[in-house]
Amino acid sequence: MAPATVETHWFVPWLVLPWNSLLLPGVRLDKDKRCVDRDSVFVQGRVIMNELASSTSLLEVYYVGEVGTGLGPTLEFYTLLSHCFQETSHQMWREVETCVLDGKTYVVAPNGFYPRAVSQTESEELSSLCENFTFLGRVLGKALVDNRMLDISFSEPFFRWLLGSQEKMGLAAIKEIDEVLYRSLKQVEVFATQKDKIMKRDDLTSDEKVDLVQKITDSDGMTLEDLCLDFVLPGTEIELIPGGKEQLVTLENVEEYLGVVVNFTLIEGVRRQMEALRHGFSTVMQLNHLQLFYSNEMSQLLCGTKLEQWTDEELCTTLQPDHGYTASSPAVKHLIKVTFSCHCGQNHFETNKLAF
Repeated sequence: MAPATVETHWFVPWLVLPWNSLLLPGVRLDKDKRCVDRDSVFVQGRVIMNELASSTSLLEVYYVGEVGTGLGPTLEFYTLLSHCFQETSHQMWREVETCVLDGKTYVVAPNGFYPRAVSQTESEELSSLCENFTFLGRVLGKALVDNRMLDISFSEPFFRWLLGSQEKMGLAAIKEIDEVLYRSLKQVEVFATQKDKIMKRDDLTSDEKVDLVQKITDSDGMTLEDLCLDFVLPGTEIELIPGGKEQLVTLENVEEYLGVVVNFTLIEGVRRQMEALRHGFSTVMQLNHLQLFYSNEMSQLLCGTKLEQWTDEELCTTLQPDHGYTASSPAVKHLIKVTFSCHCGQNHFETNKLAF
């Protein structure tokens, strides 16, 4: 069973096709059927997305050695592909947490996925990352065009990049991708804030201001020097300025430190990857069409709406039996019972309906 399509079927033709090519209700698009090996979903998915990037045909998938075809296998393909992108082996994302499932390690991002900041100097690693992000961009575009849901949750800053509004992001956006880093930077910001308040006081002489600034401590009585910070991106070996490993963070340069960490984490350290993603997306549909949406709306379109916990009533309402099944079928009732018995922390509701 896999998540099904959103019920806004008018959206795709209105966004993607020319005004004189709007589809009428009930008109079926051409389908492009592809056979996929379950053991090579990521590799074959890349080929499929490259070939269908500019096609308006609906992608339909079936699997090697299996009889089933149609909507169910196709939706599962997008789900399997979503899971592939989350594997740690691709090193695409900030790794807040990880988990192991069926012998593979996956990135866990409670607040949604965001690219891992890396050196933007030409390298084999960067080229591989850009290729994967171009691939992901095509998957996002094709999923949007075909009205398919992805089983992956992106952070809001990720969608700001996709919408081209990334330059407006600041320290607050760090909290949306890494709360641990955010708390660390807020601790450093305390020194910058206290320093700024002292320097703006008119009742102090210059010498008095300097004396008070040197005595600044945080709530634990620690000075900035006690933190032993340098101009290296936290958690990496990437120097934020030339000779960054030798440059200690002091009260004189604390504002610069905060600025370069935030800028590299959110923008400069992911620029090539996100530009590759935008390029991949643009091969499927024009990016300017996305200006109609806010970042949170993009998340709902591509990843669905999540509920904290399922109830019997919600499951009965949202499940849509098909292929001879009805709401009173024993199999459907059993499915609802088993699904509801799952731990609520493992339930995530990706779409408005489920098809099986």
